[in-house]
Amino acid sequence: MENGRTVATRDAPRKRELVFFQDSCTGCGMCCEVCTSNAIRLGPTGAIARGVVDAAYLAVNEDCKLCGLCARVCMFGALALYIDGVKEEYDALGSAGVKGGCKFCKLCEEVCPRDAVTVHRTMPGMGELVSGEFKIDMEKCIYCGICQDICPTGALTVERGGLSAKQRGVSEDTPARFERIELDESKCVLCRICARACPVDALTVTQDACDDKIKITGEVVIDNNRCSWCGWCEEVCPEKVIEVQKPIEGDIEIDVERCQGCGTCVEICPCDALYFPLTEYIKIEESYALDRGWSKPIRPRAIPVAVQLKVNKQRCIFCGACANACPIDAIKVTRKKIRMMDTLPKPTQKALSKLMEA
Repeated sequence: MENGRTVATRDAPRKRELVFFQDSCTGCGMCCEVCTSNAIRLGPTGAIARGVVDAAYLAVNEDCKLCGLCARVCMFGALALYIDGVKEEYDALGSAGVKGGCKFCKLCEEVCPRDAVTVHRTMPGMGELVSGEFKIDMEKCIYCGICQDICPTGALTVERGGLSAKQRGVSEDTPARFERIELDESKCVLCRICARACPVDALTVTQDACDDKIKITGEVVIDNNRCSWCGWCEEVCPEKVIEVQKPIEGDIEIDVERCQGCGTCVEICPCDALYFPLTEYIKIEESYALDRGWSKPIRPRAIPVAVQLKVNKQRCIFCGACANACPIDAIKVTRKKIRMMDTLPKPTQKALSKLMEA
């Protein structure tokens, strides 16, 4: 329950707690739509998303029956039902997975609007990448430290220092100075720069010919508690090894005559599916002349302005967050089908059918 807040609780016959995670909530309102006791109310989600109002997206009153339907339908893990301290787990409405053949390019990680994708690359060590031999002629080495200073990977360490008479003691066998040169083989790439720089030719470096393809391994982790199954990762994957099944089929309509371009819907959309196309920068040569000045009441390189709100329906999951946030009701979201609906218990199917009512 870390970072969560208990919004409803009951102790008998078993302890049941409904926990709300504000950071995960998108204000989609699906929990409100399925609640059989009308115990959940949305706040001013648009104003909250824009930072105008400091409040939670939703509130739960004492009428809550702690049935867990809201937690079952929440696609973002913002609501969770705990029974005797154990979280109830449900099959996700959507799914996302990675097949074999991933090149670990990290495009999916970079494009994910909810930071739900993490790509771990496993790079081979230097010893696996290059092979050869590094030799130091200790008779020639003067411990000048040039090789250490010029080494691009910091693989060489050279030390040289004098000893005082007290440090040497009374024995004539104790040297008047000490020297040390060491190579960190895990860093050395056998580039031969040190050998070329050595003023006394004390270093010999040889590298074996190796043209084998370097194999990069790794792992792609998709956090299903954050994933909204929008499909951006699937779209950008150059190897087409990501498969996403969206949780809901539906449609979204924008009343362009009503839309004022405030951008609240763009701010709250969990899928980056809404956007404003931008006008092109003006062409100075067509709008300005030295003898006449500006032919249009505009400035060069002015910030482009939004033309009209657009939606990428392929990336929309029809959650309804944009429609709830719109201050002038210019957006309408219609849901037509919910994935996995047929596999759910009949009472749950009946409750979730409210999501598809016009």
